[in-house]
Amino acid sequence: MTRVLGTKLIEYMPAVGMLVLTILYLATASGYEYEAREAPMAVGWVMLVLLVLDLVSRTSTPFGHALLKFLNPSAEEASEERFPISKQLSAMLWVAAYTAMLVFVGVLIATPLYVFGSMRFHGKRTYATAAFAAVLVTLFTWALFQVALRVTLYPGLLFAEY
Repeated sequence: MTRVLGTKLIEYMPAVGMLVLTILYLATASGYEYEAREAPMAVGWVMLVLLVLDLVSRTSTPFGHALLKFLNPSAEEASEERFPISKQLSAMLWVAAYTAMLVFVGVLIATPLYVFGSMRFHGKRTYATAAFAAVLVTLFTWALFQVALRVTLYPGLLFAEY
């Protein structure tokens, strides 16, 4: 297996994939009008910095290990133990389902369903805890965007008026 800075090349792939997507995101956002691109560009640049830190922390160098311990004190040294592919696919499908729900039914319906489902079925929390967290996260999201920032939350394709 090919190694770069002491780490298997495959270990870099998630961060490299996200780096490519982030660069594409920044390139797309840079074409927006000035006011429309402020938030996407800020998010993109923050993501870019975090991905560079992620890439460096994956190296098997003294600086990479120090950075990993600084950014994630509970991190263990790289081990060959991985989550089963079924758990990884399940996590990705949850995110894909949330994304689809966002598109079709909007933020205020998709968010509590996602939070509740994730906490109950992945986190193994009680129904009451999952419901409480779902309500709190949804209320916070609504208050932050609708009230504080005065930004209309996306209603979804099924409930949009256009």
